Amino acid sequence: MKSSVSDMRRNPIVRFFSSIRLGVGLLVAILVYACFASALPQVRGAVEMTEMQIFRHWIFSGMIVLFAAVLILATLLRIPFRWVNLGVLTVHTGLLMLVFGSIVYFAKKIEGDTLVVSPKVQIVSVAGGQER
Repeated sequence: MKSSVSDMRRNPIVRFFSSIRLGVGLLVAILVYACFASALPQVRGAVEMTEMQIFRHWIFSGMIVLFAAVLILATLLRIPFRWVNLGVLTVHTGLLMLVFGSIVYFAKKIEGDTLVVSPKVQIVSVAGGQER
């Protein structure tokens, strides 16, 4: 088993996709995308998309899936499973839960508009068969 893992670590493609720099770079790109898309309505207006459409866009989904793959590869290939590494493994598990939670959330979220009418008091008087 050790030789197959070390063989995988030597593969330049696997090394690239398990690199910490790629994972951190993707995380920063996801955060920047999410900040601009959700905090600035001017950005959504410029691309003529709703917030839901922006977060269901293939670019955002691709970044999320690629980040999950990089995180899984980095965890399996770079971090030995020992008690001393339990904190790092917990953080990586939490990040993966956030990734999969966001996928489920945006897959099931329904977006719509609701008319909200401010409350008002109306007094109706019926006197002599007339309503006032």
